[in-house]
Amino acid sequence: WIYRQLFVQSASPRDVPPLNANSRFSPTAAERNVPRALQEWHPINVIDSPGGPAVNLVSLGSPRPSQLLKKNKRKLVRNFDTRTMPVEEFVRAVDRHEFGVPARTIFVSFKVGRCGSTLLDMMLVRDPRFLLVAEPGVMNSVRKVIRGDDKGAKDLRQRTFSALVKMMAVPLTSKQEVAVLDLNSQSTNAVSDIVAGANMAKAHSFFLWRNPIEAADSFLGKPPGWLRHRYSVH
Repeated sequence: WIYRQLFVQSASPRDVPPLNANSRFSPTAAERNVPRALQEWHPINVIDSPGGPAVNLVSLGSPRPSQLLKKNKRKLVRNFDTRTMPVEEFVRAVDRHEFGVPARTIFVSFKVGRCGSTLLDMMLVRDPRFLLVAEPGVMNSVRKVIRGDDKGAKDLRQRTFSALVKMMAVPLTSKQEVAVLDLNSQSTNAVSDIVAGANMAKAHSFFLWRNPIEAADSFLGKPPGWLRHRYSVH
């Protein structure tokens, strides 16, 4: 429900399928034979747990996406069940397509602030061939939890990123052939691991850029909330 906000905003209720097992159109034989329960869960963040790193998931159940969020798109209309899944178990479940089959083509977009990504999102979300995954916060939590630069930690981070990319790229409708994951600017802190994970998922990565002087002028002219709260501009 978090990373599909723009999809929800642009579609009418009759066009948005339920986010449960029945929302997967034209399922493959492998998908038809997997446990349906897992297809109702979606990632929120990666957390520390007594057994090691785990993915925190929320259950959407059967309601339509338009019923999940209030008008400001920030608060749930009602509470939903959550659960945690050890990272290694999560990776295996994704590889078995227990969350659904990813789109045939996946793009992962990195960006800086005020680079025009909102305009790109608005164009993509109006094309039925594209699934837009808008700024998934779960990507920013991976490096905070799976720390270290040793080979084991890097391998686990990259496999976690790969699994998250594939899971979030599962189409919502039969027309969606391409998934675009529009990561927020904080994701650049882990760009090397995310790109490596995206490569493992056979996804294409690209970076949206803007002249730094133009970006700074945009921030000063119309500062976002976080900038207004932290700094005074004279």
